[in-house]
Amino acid sequence: MLRSRLALAAGIAAATLWLYAPVRALPFLRYDDKLYVTGNSAVQAGLGLDGAGWAFTTFHASNWHPLTWLSHMLDVTLFGTSPAGPHVENALLHALNAALVFAVLVRLTGATGRSALAAALFALHPQHVESVAWVSERKDLLCALFALLALAAWPSWARERSRVAYAAALACMALGLLAKPMLVSLPLLLLVLDFWPLARPWSSRLVLEKLPFAALSVGSSLVTMRAQVDAMQLDVPFVERLANACVGFAATLAQTFAPLRLAVLYPHPYPGHWSPADVALAGVFVAGLGVLALALRRRAPYLLAGGLWFALALAPTVGLVQVGFQSHADRYAYLPQIGVAWAVVWGVRDLLARWQAKREARRSLAKGGWRAAVRARGPARTRSRRRRGARTRVHDSGSARVLEERRRALGAVGRDGPTELLRGDGARHRARRGRALSRVAASLRVRGRAQPALVARSGELRLRAVFDGRYERGDGALCARVRDRAEPERGE
Repeated sequence: MLRSRLALAAGIAAATLWLYAPVRALPFLRYDDKLYVTGNSAVQAGLGLDGAGWAFTTFHASNWHPLTWLSHMLDVTLFGTSPAGPHVENALLHALNAALVFAVLVRLTGATGRSALAAALFALHPQHVESVAWVSERKDLLCALFALLALAAWPSWARERSRVAYAAALACMALGLLAKPMLVSLPLLLLVLDFWPLARPWSSRLVLEKLPFAALSVGSSLVTMRAQVDAMQLDVPFVERLANACVGFAATLAQTFAPLRLAVLYPHPYPGHWSPADVALAGVFVAGLGVLALALRRRAPYLLAGGLWFALALAPTVGLVQVGFQSHADRYAYLPQIGVAWAVVWGVRDLLARWQAKREARRSLAKGGWRAAVRARGPARTRSRRRRGARTRVHDSGSARVLEERRRALGAVGRDGPTELLRGDGARHRARRGRALSRVAASLRVRGRAQPALVARSGELRLRAVFDGRYERGDGALCARVRDRAEPERGE
């Protein structure tokens, strides 16, 4: 099992690298790459103590993400000014993240096949091209890497109360926040995992154990707000920001399902505004999916968990606090899309399972109906066979007395017994035989007690009678009546 899972993880990573292999030939972009790499003198100096000090103290590019700055400095140290190295490093990080998505889902759910499909969807989705092919978005990849490492450690704490795993998850969250502050929602994401797939009983303990993570989130948020104060669009009314958040949320989710018309920039409409129809349509779309997931929370809890994951992971970037002039961005869907991936894969699997179950039920019903019809006809056939058998079956009793009574009754037909009578060649013998047989048959049908069967075999006519239970028990009264009826034949 372990080997097969390792092979699947390696296969997912290899497919991801193959897909993104062309990025090695891409140049740096003028859009933010100059701000982050090519035109940044601190980064171009390479990795060193001075550079590390600058990374932890600067709010350059209206962000505080020292780990991202250190990563770019390392690229310059390793690859110089060549764009191939940073692009390949992005592809490697994305491949590693895809393998980690598979590992985390397997660790959480134990479902190898479905986890592989969800990881493949995450790895190959076109919406992630921006995060991989754009060097400046190294922060997305690093943030997701440490988030996934934290998630990989969390089940050990949840199931085994491992303090080492708890400390590892907390440290990974801190590193993720140093790469990009979008990870501030991780405490809430851990609560989502407690709901599904960990299915931990609800208690205040689940909230209390997230407090250290929440403290990291609060600290990172305060620093980020300080760093982005110059980039905040404070003149955008809150109603417009709320409408943009609704439209951006719906657009990101819709492009996750149907990645069409993707773009580098989706500009914010301000000083214009979204039309009421757009906002209403986006609200209905999001609310409809939310109501559906809530209604199916018992039958399909992964849908609600996936929806909550997407919403909570995306919440820091939807624009309630507007920074920059974008309405939404593909890069913001990198981490949130994991929830959509597992919801789709688990949902499709359940739909196929239900369809297969209904198909088998219809087949079983058809077979059961045929069998029921056969069983319904069975008793009638059995009764018919019993009636036929009653006319042809002979019950031979082991009782010597019963056999003697039968011999005496049949011997009364003629002077020398039935054999000589029935073998006669003359007309007299044939007439006597006919009258004797009719009287014996009439005697055997007394009050419906028995029925005779006359069977000719090899020129010899044998008489066989089926008597009721009293005869089988040795009651000779019927035989006596047969003998009395047959006595007139002797006078002929």
